[in-house]
Amino acid sequence: MMKKKKILFAIGTNSPLAKDRVIWMKARIFGLFGDDIRFTFLVETDPIGIVSPKFTNCVGIAFTTLPLERIKKTFKEIEKECGDTADKRKNNLIEMDIDILEYDGKRYHEKDWSRQYIIDMVEEAEILKEEII
Repeated sequence: MMKKKKILFAIGTNSPLAKDRVIWMKARIFGLFGDDIRFTFLVETDPIGIVSPKFTNCVGIAFTTLPLERIKKTFKEIEKECGDTADKRKNNLIEMDIDILEYDGKRYHEKDWSRQYIIDMVEEAEILKEEII
């Protein structure tokens, strides 16, 4: 049996439909990882590097045997299904953004790791992982 790998990922949206987007995204991601996933509480943050409404964010933690490339592909599909497009991003509307922070011990999006809201949500996610393992 393959060993499950830990994955941490951050989601963010500044859509006027943020709560609906997050509910839908969570349902899709539960379909990907099953019961081996938990999400932190939602946190609103000011935008970084763009002028826009506040962002709604959370972090997910899961354990999976899925390969990283499959997860990345599915996350991109979910972003598009939420209505995310390059044109909307050019206009500072982020319908859904899902960034992998860590997979199997390897960190990604290093700048995100220094943001206090990410630090706080990752700490919360690490506590939530006890419900999974």
